[in-house]
Order: sequence, then C-alpha cells, then structure tokens
Amino acid sequence: MIALLLIVGLAAVGLAGEGARVDYSAIDPGASDYPVSRLGRPLCGDGGAPDGSVLAAAIITYGRRPGRSAWGHTSLRFLACEEGLLRDVEYEYYRMGSDVVAWFLGADVERGWTGDRGYLRAQGGRLVLLRNERPADGGTFARELRKNREVIEAWMPWSAELRERLYTMMEIRYADQRALLVARRDLTAPDYAAMRLNCTLHIREALAAEAKAQLPYLGSVYPMRNLTSLQERGDVRFVLHPSPHVVRAALKQGSLPEAVDVIPRPLFRRRSTPSQRESIEGRLSGATPVVVEWLLDGTLSTGS
Repeated sequence: MIALLLIVGLAAVGLAGEGARVDYSAIDPGASDYPVSRLGRPLCGDGGAPDGSVLAAAIITYGRRPGRSAWGHTSLRFLACEEGLLRDVEYEYYRMGSDVVAWFLGADVERGWTGDRGYLRAQGGRLVLLRNERPADGGTFARELRKNREVIEAWMPWSAELRERLYTMMEIRYADQRALLVARRDLTAPDYAAMRLNCTLHIREALAAEAKAQLPYLGSVYPMRNLTSLQERGDVRFVLHPSPHVVRAALKQGSLPEAVDVIPRPLFRRRSTPSQRESIEGRLSGATPVVVEWLLDGTLSTGS
C-alpha cells in the first residue's frame, strides 16, 4: 500500500480501517467499456438479487477546489436492482441557479419551465435535488475528475432496511420536486444556506437515521469534516477515484497505486503531463469498479 501523505502534506488524513482502494475505471468510462453495468450485470435478475434490493450505499465526497468548493461537495450514491438490471444512481443538492437549470436542460424532457424567467427568479436560492443516473459509467465522475478533483466513495455499513429506506426517500423527493417544476409551482424545499442547509442535507439526515438519533441531522455542514469523521470509523470502506494532481504525484514516486493509506485533500493542484496521461490510459481497458468487485466476491455485504 502506497502512502500519499508526502504528496499533499497536511491536506491528508489517515484511515482507521484497511485503507482506500484506488479505482481508475471512471476516468474514461468509454475506454473502460462502461464497466459498472457490464461487470455488475450478474448482481441483479436471474441468479442475482431481486428487484427492489439496494445492494450498497455510499457517501461521496468531491475534492476541494479554490473558491466556493474549498470544503468540497457531497452526494449519496446507491447501487440497486430495478427491472432485473443494476441501477447506479447518485443524488446531490445544489442551490437553484443557472447551473441547476442547465443540468435539467440535459436531464429532463419536460423542461418547459426552464425558459420561464419569472418562475426561475421566484425559485432562486432554493435547495434543489439533482439525480445523476450512471454517475460512473455515464460520465459524472469523469467530468469532476477532469476538473482535477478527487471522487472519494465511503461505502457505508448500513443495513438493507436503512439503504432501502434512504433510497426510497430520495426517489420520492426527486419525483415530488419534478412534479412541482413541471407544473411551475413553488418548490417546497428550504432556502440554501451555506452554513446551515447546503449540499450535506441528505448526508446529515442519513447519518442521523443510522444513529437512530432524535435530531433530524447529524454531522457537519462541511463535507470534508464529515469525511474526516467517516475516516475515523473502522467500519467504512473507501474507494478513491484519483484526480490528475494525485496521478501526477503518484507517478513521480514511481508507480500508480492500487491502494492508499491516506486520502489526499489538496486545495491547490497541478495537472498531469502528457506522458503521465498516457501511463494511466494504459490502465483503463482492464479497469474494474472496486465496489462491483466487492459485491461480486461477497466482501461488501448486501445485508440480505
């Protein structure tokens, strides 16, 4: 296991458990031949889990960047069985604005509301839930990696019942929100507040549900603080999708790691060189999503 502590200095925190596996499969899903759906096919349907099963759930942390992303970004990701197929879906919260409208323009066919400027002004500043289908195979992770930020998966030891409850909650929220948008009715979500209600909303709800807490939220409004708390646990399994900055530093040390014992958190970053990009491109055709590997070999329990 290769330690990346020297790469990022104090911007890295050690892991209490087994370390983090490094996953190269999402850097270019086309070059990897869309491996989540391809290799994960046996997990559902004939010989696999029945429809409605939620096989795994992760808290995702996107790496820090200067500006409003200095504390990173966060989301929930689920692998579930629907209509005999493996569904990979991610849910994230943002502040309603032009970026969110642009996302809906590409994601929803019933988007007439996106041209209603009066309606959009009235909804400005609200928390809005986005749903990314196939975040790994579909390119969501790849886009963030191209922005030179890490994608860090914390696969949670949640029971099957809790996974299914959280997954259903997010699906209902998204459907209810979509109905309001299509009808051009006011959103019912609260206003975005950077230090109170932000992208961590559903993460803190999930942590509270896990702890069976009386309060609706546990954890921090800062994604990196939540990541630190998860790293201090011994029952969370981590996967690191490396940024070009991390790849560059690793190759300068001599090789691309299969695992790391610290998770890097750089704020200021450098790009990899053309020769370094060529080195990683050679890994893509055989790259396997780590979570799919774990589910297939039974080392990540489905709770069933």
